[in-house]
Amino acid sequence: MGSSAPGGGVESLEKTPEGTPFNVGVWIGPDGESVLTGLNPGDYSAGIYSDLSQPWPPLPPNAALEELNKRLQPLQQKVQKAEESDQTLDVKNIEEFLDFRNQQSAFSKAQQDRELNRHQGDWAARVELNGKVSGVLTDYHYFGTGDIGELRTKNQSSGSKPL
Repeated sequence: MGSSAPGGGVESLEKTPEGTPFNVGVWIGPDGESVLTGLNPGDYSAGIYSDLSQPWPPLPPNAALEELNKRLQPLQQKVQKAEESDQTLDVKNIEEFLDFRNQQSAFSKAQQDRELNRHQGDWAARVELNGKVSGVLTDYHYFGTGDIGELRTKNQSSGSKPL
């Protein structure tokens, strides 16, 4: 499941999920017709539990990622010096460098995903960012119970009134 629309993701202007080009805006179809749309409204069961006048405070730094970056930096410098002087690094340094770099990549991806997911629930920050990107300080969120269908009782089929 997903969207075939281009856009969205960690690098998107409005920090929307992958495949979601914008939060609220005008969608123009292939036939040139347009409609005002809310493409990233969340779901009916999601609530808003924070003060909408202020964005959430930033997340604290990821201590594990910071420590990994500190350990990776000297190895990166060794690799650069070796490349510049056409020297060969020993296998232990190469393996350690590649291991740290892979860990860093995984931690960075997890951090980006965490920040993107958090941003989706920070409605004040979303509205503020939408305003910066589009000039329209707005967003859209579903409210209520959603489409729960028609409530029927056991006796309703025999002509009794619905609840």
